[in-house]
Amino acid sequence: MTRRSLGSRLALAMFVVGTAGPALAHPDIAASVAVAFEVREEQMLALSERIVFDDATSQRVSRRFDTDGDGLLSQGEMTELSAELQHRLRARAFYTELSLDKAPLDLPEAAEVAVRFDGANLALQITFRLSTPLDLRGRTLGVLLRDRDLTIAFSLSQVSPVISGIAGACTARVEQRPDETYFGGLVTPDAVMLTCL
Repeated sequence: MTRRSLGSRLALAMFVVGTAGPALAHPDIAASVAVAFEVREEQMLALSERIVFDDATSQRVSRRFDTDGDGLLSQGEMTELSAELQHRLRARAFYTELSLDKAPLDLPEAAEVAVRFDGANLALQITFRLSTPLDLRGRTLGVLLRDRDLTIAFSLSQVSPVISGIAGACTARVEQRPDETYFGGLVTPDAVMLTCL
């Protein structure tokens, strides 16, 4: 493991539990992902992601930021949680990789990020807005979330991996990507592929 990878894992572990030891001993953070595209007449204007963390991780984060110990997160505590989580995820480009016809594509800056608890689960809503529309006619856009250090295990939502927002002659599908294996070839990720005619 490289020094940079170890540093990334330590940073995330400290966010989750406040100390590095337990999280590194048990790197069990899972996150469910749903993707939404804003497409008009085969022109992509924006991409949104909804990330929901697993119960155990959400509880650990809640306990860590509940500084007064009352079992609830005040507005101030929630603001602190949101700021720190956004800082750490922005440093890793929200673990999001884009491709256009399987060639790497730069991820736009996140224009909007909302952090909240959806019931008992910590959830993020992230919107990336393109400075100029991306012409997808006859092309395929790929969206892949992965933590190459496998501190977080991302998986596409089994309920609804792709949210509405697609208009025109475009279709989205989930595709396994054996050409994108990582963590020593042990993990084969799923990607959301958006194809326009």
